[in-house]
Amino acid sequence: MAFDARGLLHQEARLKADIRVTTLPEGMDPDEVVARDPQEWQQLVEGANPVVCMLWKLWRPGVIFQTPK
Repeated sequence: MAFDARGLLHQEARLKADIRVTTLPEGMDPDEVVARDPQEWQQLVEGANPVVCMLWKLWRPGVIFQTPK
């Protein structure tokens, strides 16, 4: 299944949601970050960017986005 940014952006608008994206430390999931340092988690959430910004940073001509496996 291919990632469709238009669908994500459509859902964000339809739901009147503010979808944001952040990057976790290598090899960690959110629960591990919170357990290690709740303040670090708070900083990651506060620094999250709108999904559109993430898509623009990742987009390159010829790149096909796919859902993570």
